[in-house]
Amino acid sequence: MKSIAFFLLFAVAAVTADLQAGQREEGDVLVADRKLVR
Repeated sequence: MKSIAFFLLFAVAAVTADLQAGQREEGDVLVADRKLVR
């Protein structure tokens, strides 16, 4: 259960980071984040 909760927290953090990066227009950050996720 802890692993699932940790994964959900990480997913939320990743989405938040992607949104913030998108607002800052840092496309390179988005690409790097998606590569790490995949």
